[in-house]
Amino acid sequence: MPLILQNSSGIKSFLASVTDDSSLPQNVRDQAMGLAEGEKVPWRDLRDLTESLRTGDGAGSNVWLHEICRGSGVALQGPRPRAKSPALQARLAELQRKLDQHQYDTMLQGIAEKEFGAGTGDEGGMATYQAQLSLGLHILVMMGTFFAAGFYGVSYMSPEPLHHLVGGLVGLILAMLMETVLLIIRTSVSPRSKAEEILLRHDKEVQEAKLQKDREAAVRQALDAGMHTAGSDGVSANGESAAAAVPPKVKKEQ
Repeated sequence: MPLILQNSSGIKSFLASVTDDSSLPQNVRDQAMGLAEGEKVPWRDLRDLTESLRTGDGAGSNVWLHEICRGSGVALQGPRPRAKSPALQARLAELQRKLDQHQYDTMLQGIAEKEFGAGTGDEGGMATYQAQLSLGLHILVMMGTFFAAGFYGVSYMSPEPLHHLVGGLVGLILAMLMETVLLIIRTSVSPRSKAEEILLRHDKEVQEAKLQKDREAAVRQALDAGMHTAGSDGVSANGESAAAAVPPKVKKEQ
């Protein structure tokens, strides 16, 4: 590794003198000018320049490297980064992807537990299953009821069994139409989400806590006012009784 020196004031003045020396070749002067513009100077280039001065016509024999480099220091170069193998890079990328996915899943799990509470997946699935089962039973009961109503209602008006069946089918169709209308109404109204319910419940709790604090403050203020009034009445009553208990002679002496 070549030795590199920091470009100090002594080195800059030496390079400026070499640049201004017309007795030196142009390539040497250009080299000195280029080195003067940088922050680091190779030791080998300084040595070559001093040798050029000594072999030239100028007064270069009095130039010494230890005098030129006084006040300078060695410019240490950092180690080159080691190149990672493709297998290692692929392994690191896979580990980083797994870490990012784990952090993302943890964040989503924390948000879900905070907003909806723990175990919402099982409870939500069970609630949906129960709602669907109850809706199906409701439809079956309603259709059976309307079919029976139409069947027995027509039986009072006509003795024909075919008419009874037609009346039951008409009641069944009416039940299906009514259930369809109710289903359309339920689906058109957007259900309130769990997050909205939590926010509304939180606002309600905050308002109730505020009202409770206001009531406690009012009760405390009323108690303080009552104690103050009772204390002033007691002091006045005690003063009057004490004045009445003093004998007349003592009053005259006073």
